[in-house]
Amino acid sequence: MKTKICGITNLEDARLAIESGAWALGFNFYGPSPRYIELQRAKEIINALRALPKNIVIVGLFIDQSIKELQEIMDELKLDLAQVYQDYDCSAEAKQSMIYVIHPFTLSDVPPLDILKQYAYILIDTPRGQNDLYGGTGKLANWDVARELSKNVKLLLGGGLNIANVRDAIQRVQPYGVDVCSGIERSRGIKDPLILQEFLNLSST
Repeated sequence: MKTKICGITNLEDARLAIESGAWALGFNFYGPSPRYIELQRAKEIINALRALPKNIVIVGLFIDQSIKELQEIMDELKLDLAQVYQDYDCSAEAKQSMIYVIHPFTLSDVPPLDILKQYAYILIDTPRGQNDLYGGTGKLANWDVARELSKNVKLLLGGGLNIANVRDAIQRVQPYGVDVCSGIERSRGIKDPLILQEFLNLSST
């Protein structure tokens, strides 16, 4: 089971996540988010991580950027994947370096399968209300929808995961991986070391 730790804002949390077995780290470039990180600060952290002996997948979270802006930032920061919230009109090759995030209430809200399969991964997150953030709310995604999607795509399950429910989530959904943010924080943008390590232990066993 692969685990992505999202909302990284400092090098200490990033290093601990890697040492504890994380598959991927997410950096949030969406300005209104409480876990927003400036590009230069993210670049400094990423450069330090690339010098470590362990390999890690580095993900940038993008909302509202044009495909040109997104690709420029990916190149500058040497990101492995872009986490996106819209179906971009771009090449099949570009989509294979993207995680496409969806927020369905029911299966009828899910985009067509031929669109989803164009992307490297699909991340299912909490259904969004009118005033909700795009993620990091601590609310659960629809596990029934996620279970159906996991049969056809490389599904990453997000939305409200924590040490109390991650094993149950994995058992019920059978995803390719899990994505966690608020469920391992002691304050917004700052991870709790003990909870982070326990989450990674639980998700990998």
